[in-house]
Amino acid sequence: THTHTHTHTHTHTGGLFFVLASLSSFWAYAGVMLVLQGFTMMAAMLVVPSITALVPPARKDVWLGYMGAFAQLSQAFCPLILLALLNKELDGEAEGLYLRVNGGVCLISSLCYLLLVFRLPRKRGAPSGPSAEEEEAMRLFEETGETKRLTAEQLSGIQRQFLNDGKLMPIVRFGQFEEDKRSNELERIAGLAAKDLAYLRSRTPMQVMQWKQGGEAREAIQRRMNIIAESNGGRWSAEGSAEIGAWFTDWLQYAGYLNPQTNPNMWKGLIMTAFPPMIPGGADNLEARRKVLENPVPLWLKIDRLYGQYLRMGRVNAQEVDSLCWLRTVHFQIAGSS
Repeated sequence: THTHTHTHTHTHTGGLFFVLASLSSFWAYAGVMLVLQGFTMMAAMLVVPSITALVPPARKDVWLGYMGAFAQLSQAFCPLILLALLNKELDGEAEGLYLRVNGGVCLISSLCYLLLVFRLPRKRGAPSGPSAEEEEAMRLFEETGETKRLTAEQLSGIQRQFLNDGKLMPIVRFGQFEEDKRSNELERIAGLAAKDLAYLRSRTPMQVMQWKQGGEAREAIQRRMNIIAESNGGRWSAEGSAEIGAWFTDWLQYAGYLNPQTNPNMWKGLIMTAFPPMIPGGADNLEARRKVLENPVPLWLKIDRLYGQYLRMGRVNAQEVDSLCWLRTVHFQIAGSS
């Protein structure tokens, strides 16, 4: 997207320079010049994201260095060349030469971007049916009951089938952090979580519509909710709780966090913020739980917003602050630093 935009921007900029060279009216010239500034600002904003999106992450800093070096050299030598052209124009030797050279350089750069566009990988249509990995995950589940490789879409289908039969899907082990670490599962789990959250959010509008339409669809949802409520949400065992807690603390140590016991209140607040109450007053509030069973739409929307916040947080954590790379460090100072 950035590269396509760059191509269009430089093409339009180059064309506008040639238009400027042919204008005789000051007001027409001023209007075109203002439009030109918009394209120039757009190109400046897109250059860093374009580079970081195209080059391998391990080589990103190197290519940003190349860009910075080229920009500095351009600012040093181009004024000398353009000044000579401008002097010729002021002497009456070549009217409009300065603007036409600027336009020509922009058009040449747009051709370079156009060649780059043709070298980009083409997007393919979404594959129909489950992928080979998903088929293997389902086969493993059917043979062994192992669910760790199932997607949320697959798990939702299995859980719905159990609930339609009047029972909950059997509880599976949460697993140990070291097991996932040794088997190089952490990266796959993180990638799968983003895909799962996106799928679960995509189901919310349909769920809300089915509930509001009433009829058999609502009755089926109510039956499934009653089964979950009667089972106390899936039976939190002491052993399972300990395993979940151990995985969480092992992850914190692996990720480089300080011991939460150094500031218990802060960590308790972080956990409560990351996992806000789904039911007002907590799960012990029987009246609130009854209202959820009567109308689960507010709860669904709250969960949908939470999933959306997790997805945004994941994107923020994954990306660098590339938009500030072009700023010189003398231009700003972080508050509180000396």
